[in-house]
Amino acid sequence: MRALIVSAAMLVAPGLAAAPPIEDELALITPLAYGRIVEWSGRPQADLFWGGESALYDRLAAQNLLAPLELPKAVTDAIPEKLGKPKPILLKDPEGFWVGTVLESTGIVYHPRLLQRLGVPPPQDWDDLLDPRLKGQIAQVPPTRSSSSHAAYRAAGC
Repeated sequence: MRALIVSAAMLVAPGLAAAPPIEDELALITPLAYGRIVEWSGRPQADLFWGGESALYDRLAAQNLLAPLELPKAVTDAIPEKLGKPKPILLKDPEGFWVGTVLESTGIVYHPRLLQRLGVPPPQDWDDLLDPRLKGQIAQVPPTRSSSSHAAYRAAGC
């Protein structure tokens, strides 16, 4: 098996004895992995694509570049369809092309003394980061280096 892996985690789902051995691993960040799959034009050079956000898989499936998963029913039944409120997120594709394996939380990290020096109260939500006093003080991992960051930019329409 050759694997194209975005995240390095490998899980063994309930109902599966063990993950098959990986003979060759090609690790790429999400945008590059997506581009590689598109370049293969339906002639995949990997058996498994692991990692990245669901929108990526939806786009690949729409281009007929993914095969439906062939997992035991007990495995797919063990995964809830959705999670969260008020706007639930899908944990598995209704068409059967992907299942979610990892949930990531996102937060704001700040330095209290810097905010105090700038006269800015601690941020409570993302909109608080729009305070003009914070211009030049906010950092985020580049979207080319993180699938989560890439997904955030896509969601923002960038």
